[in-house]
Amino acid sequence: MTAPAVLPSSPASGAAVPPLRHGDRLRWDEYIRRYEAMPEDVRAELLAGEVQIMSPLRHRPHGQPHRIIETWLGMYQARTPGVDGGTASTVRLTDVDGPEPDSILRLLPECGGASTETSDDYLAGTPELFVEIGAATASRDLNEKRERYRLAGVREYLVFAPLREQLHWLVLNEAGEYERLRPRRGGVIRSRTFPGLWLNVPALTALDFAAVLDTLAEGMGTAEHAAFAASNRGKLDAGGDPG
Repeated sequence: MTAPAVLPSSPASGAAVPPLRHGDRLRWDEYIRRYEAMPEDVRAELLAGEVQIMSPLRHRPHGQPHRIIETWLGMYQARTPGVDGGTASTVRLTDVDGPEPDSILRLLPECGGASTETSDDYLAGTPELFVEIGAATASRDLNEKRERYRLAGVREYLVFAPLREQLHWLVLNEAGEYERLRPRRGGVIRSRTFPGLWLNVPALTALDFAAVLDTLAEGMGTAEHAAFAASNRGKLDAGGDPG
């Protein structure tokens, strides 16, 4: 049985905008046209050309860890030139993929980043780090989304599944496959793309906000982070990545 065709973006002039429905097969332009016409409380994603309407989010399994991760990433961004982030931003990853990761961290184009801001205020390309809180969506996050992000070339992908007490931090290797980063002493994982971005996995699992931020501060106090920040600052001052 063949998959249903993905509809091209060819709206008739002046025609009413059809509603966005779960399971619709669309490309980016038509997807975003319908999405923008939906009520503001509707959240959706486009994966492999298929629309997925998202369910409401619960507080403890999603909202609490998301707040910790957002603060963790935000503090890193605040202390690291050339780094940008976002919460649930719609990303034009490909013509048939428009995900809304729970959190994003990316390098600015001037510092070698692979994503840009479009004229209509979306991100296009491949931000360097996607984060998903898999409270009710862990299976999809670790299978379908993982494959779409891998194919698009997202460098690092972090999935926290609080109900399973599992964290998967995946990094794209030279063969174009995801491999899992393993914790070091004390259960700390260190990003390969963002020097100094350290995550205390046991602390996050326990929702120990302070310990997560203490470990991040330790990472941002390293010579590696200082060198990365200085390099990015130099690129920004020079107006872009010289090489």
